[in-house]
Amino acid sequence: MDITGLGWRTVQQLIERKLVSDLADLYHLEPEPLSGLEGFAEKSIENLLEAIERSKRPRLDRLLYALGIEHVGDSVARLLADHYGSLDRIVDADEAQLQEIPGIGPEVAAAVHRFFANPRTRKVLQRLREAGVRPAAEKKPAGRQPLAGEVVVFTGELETLSRPEAQRKAEAAGARTATGVSRKVTLVVAGPGAGSKRAEAEKLGIRVIDEAEFLKRIGSR
Repeated sequence: MDITGLGWRTVQQLIERKLVSDLADLYHLEPEPLSGLEGFAEKSIENLLEAIERSKRPRLDRLLYALGIEHVGDSVARLLADHYGSLDRIVDADEAQLQEIPGIGPEVAAAVHRFFANPRTRKVLQRLREAGVRPAAEKKPAGRQPLAGEVVVFTGELETLSRPEAQRKAEAAGARTATGVSRKVTLVVAGPGAGSKRAEAEKLGIRVIDEAEFLKRIGSR
């Protein structure tokens, strides 16, 4: 959900103190209980609550990923978001409809349908709505998309871009991004220090290019 200041240790404390048991609980936190957290003073509490408030308009795929659905990582979440465009449509989809999405197989479709059919999930989603969380699919930019249909993995050090910047540029050019190399990946951008991911890509016969070639392909150089 990209909540600044909500690190692993803070989440652990929230769970241990029974302040949070699911995603929706984050959006119903009050200042007073947070004062008992280790390292939290008035200003840090204020900053955390403001960061939670700012996260109420997430991209749909990021919310799907954050829900912790079995078999749904960032790439599958993007497939679902791109195909349906709204959370309600995904919730209402049956297994057969989910399998119509290229890249979604029976196991993933069953897991997604099972998750959203669960009454506890429905309750969490309702509480998210009540808290003002309104996910939206990211609008695809109009115009030329030179990487349309590509699934891109970045590995190693990039010289002119941060990893998030490179991923955003790839997605703006029509690609989907992934974090691991598999047979679904079509392109690997490798920088200095690229190791096992580059080796795996070469083993699978996946194209490997450097950052300069990537920028050239998307028209940034």
